[in-house]
Amino acid sequence: WMKKNISNTNVYISEADLRKELAMVLRFTANYTNYEDFKNEINKKIEVLKNPIICGKNALVQSSDGSYTKLITYENEKKAIENLISLSKERRSEEEVRLEEKKNLVLLDKFMDKFKKETKHEVNDGQEDACRLVAKNKDLTVIVGDAGTGKTTSVIKFAAEMHKANGSKVFGLSTQTLTAQALDEGGI
Repeated sequence: WMKKNISNTNVYISEADLRKELAMVLRFTANYTNYEDFKNEINKKIEVLKNPIICGKNALVQSSDGSYTKLITYENEKKAIENLISLSKERRSEEEVRLEEKKNLVLLDKFMDKFKKETKHEVNDGQEDACRLVAKNKDLTVIVGDAGTGKTTSVIKFAAEMHKANGSKVFGLSTQTLTAQALDEGGI
């Protein structure tokens, strides 16, 4: 059960949630005489889950914010970012960049109108800021946000439309099945 619910995930899990999951599993596996013993057992299980010799690519790694993900997810995200950085190294003149930025901001205004008509909603301030960042960025833009905040439905969809209008190919990358499906449904 523990491997199914904790190690078999492609998402980040906070340390608090990881400890809750482990507590749910461990509370019926032994008779703990005190809370310290129980807490120590949870700490031991976390160390086991972090051990790549025991868990292989499903081992948990801790990010800088204290959350955990699988080693394979971390490695895949790292490769994707490295590939994007290498792709972004193509250089254009400052004039080309300036003209493209101007064109992109016009595309953004059209996208906002289209988005409102299609969804009956306006993008929120955070989504609009992220779209403007995409429109103005010369090289690589990384958008990070919580699930359900509209990254795929607004920001990434705008980025795809903008790059297609500029004659570029658009590739959507995700380690999440649901996000990959949403990208596909969005034509990315």
